[in-house]
Amino acid sequence: MKNRIIVAICIVIAIALSNSASAMMAGLAIDDLVNDSVVVVRGNVEDSYSFWSEDGTIILTKAYVRVEEVIRERRQGAKIDFQKIAVEYVGGEVGDIGMVRSNVSPLEVGEDVVIFLKVAEKKQKAAGNIPHGKNNSKMATDGDEQIYNMTGDAQGKYLITKQGMAIRKDIPIVNNKENIVNNIPVEELIETIRRVK
Repeated sequence: MKNRIIVAICIVIAIALSNSASAMMAGLAIDDLVNDSVVVVRGNVEDSYSFWSEDGTIILTKAYVRVEEVIRERRQGAKIDFQKIAVEYVGGEVGDIGMVRSNVSPLEVGEDVVIFLKVAEKKQKAAGNIPHGKNNSKMATDGDEQIYNMTGDAQGKYLITKQGMAIRKDIPIVNNKENIVNNIPVEELIETIRRVK
């Protein structure tokens, strides 16, 4: 009986993994990312913390990015603090439990990034309003700070290498493949963003 339960659990896990591994996203070119964003910035990830959503069903992470350069902005009611921006996304670790989504590229403390941002539709509250995670030493209070999400999830983040390359996570996409740029010199990326009409 015990062996049957273990086999059944393994089958369920295998089916779930095979279904999630085949998930694909609509591809977003740089033009699409710019046009769907309220602000595009280059900055350094300074701090992050993970927490359970208010309903306790998912783990979220809030990362704080010190803005080095505002590359492009569109002020449509967005409250933009050009010094530090709070970015929230699904995934992270709370205690011994972790959650990962294949279409999310986490913001890691110390990273130099170019990120495309949209205003979060709904501000998530932590269950019990207590942050958890590895890096909550400099955590700011939530108050009425503006929260952003990355436009296009993982497609909205370029990691800047020491060699000056902007690298975007390679994810399976269903369309627009010829217009997708995952590796580009950072200065060329910034100029491309500025030229979008």
